Amino acid sequence: MLDFEARWHALHAAGQEIGAMAALAAEPLAGPIEEFPRRIAERGGARLALARDGLEDLDAILQPGLAALRMIDARGQDTTAPALALWREFHALRSALLDLAQQPQPSETEAAV
Repeated sequence: MLDFEARWHALHAAGQEIGAMAALAAEPLAGPIEEFPRRIAERGGARLALARDGLEDLDAILQPGLAALRMIDARGQDTTAPALALWREFHALRSALLDLAQQPQPSETEAAV
């Protein structure tokens, strides 16, 4: 099994492939996207466990969808609409994962009150 950071990068690459099939501009692996594995590891605990589960869920959605898109593309058919639908799912789930690393810990919000 790949480690968390390698899986994150592999899913980003899959998202880029899907985005290209949807005629979207490439999104660089930079900023919060690049920092996510380190930041979520720093959070640890339940957030890291949720991120691991979410990464597995995202992979389970992307892999069959990407395989189908590749088949459509191999037949010379337009992949834009189905790729855009899959990319939107990817983007929404990835955003939720990124939020896990951004949200303050409960103790941080209690201290702010």
